[in-house]
Amino acid sequence: MRAFLALLPPPPLLPGLVAWQERFRECLPGFEARWIVPGQMHLTLRFFANLEEHELPALCTAVETAVQNFGPFPLRLGPAGCFTRAGRPRIFWVGLIDEAEALTRLFESVSRAVQGIGGTANQGDFHPHITVGRAGHRARRFRRSLEWGPDPKSQEARCQGSVEQLHLMRSTPCPGGVQYDSLASFPLRPALFET
Repeated sequence: MRAFLALLPPPPLLPGLVAWQERFRECLPGFEARWIVPGQMHLTLRFFANLEEHELPALCTAVETAVQNFGPFPLRLGPAGCFTRAGRPRIFWVGLIDEAEALTRLFESVSRAVQGIGGTANQGDFHPHITVGRAGHRARRFRRSLEWGPDPKSQEARCQGSVEQLHLMRSTPCPGGVQYDSLASFPLRPALFET
């Protein structure tokens, strides 16, 4: 099966993500894209191209170990932009700001723990973002860069929420897109003792 480890955006971030989608639509009238509904938005930490059913217990144990030293942490929405290929847009994204760098440390911990499970491969550098849209197959080329920072007075700039759990999600192709189902959740628990 195709699966991934993800953080779901905390509810306070959703209005800002939807506002970014609106900004993309306003800047690109008539542009062919499939916009992600808020309930399907997520930040992928690790993708598994070929996860076998018998690997699930080992994967869950590895993730539980990887998250045991992480408590909830805050995230804010950051700049937004578009990943392109040969000048054609592919992915519309909104970046995340993690001032304590807990997200990067969580990514590194999880990546080490799940290495070799489910067809994982080196995914390159980690650029935390949430995909909010995907360009259509016949999307036209851009003649300019598409990346913005939020207006400090905007709704997007004020959105902040706390990440409290990691999810193992199954990705199933279906007519009109992809369906995501949660297979397991891994709570981020506050430390009992400060050191």
